Amino acid sequence: MGRLAKTDRDLQQGMALGGALRNARGALTQREVSRMADVDLDMLRRVEQGRVASPGFFFVGAVAGALKVPLDEVFCVAVESLEGGS
Repeated sequence: MGRLAKTDRDLQQGMALGGALRNARGALTQREVSRMADVDLDMLRRVEQGRVASPGFFFVGAVAGALKVPLDEVFCVAVESLEGGS
């Protein structure tokens, strides 16, 4: 069975999540965060750019943990962005 096509909503959610992680990164570089979180630098770039509609839970958790930002805070920022709150 092939992958399901991503909907506009999926893509919007990916962009909102990527933006939330990018904002949480602050002044740190992507390279610094990828090393701290032990995640692939290219994947982090794609997620932050909104090019990954639904990044894996453990990937997001590793990045949030490295940044010392609770997952629920990342989620709330992403939801606010989707609702036009930021």
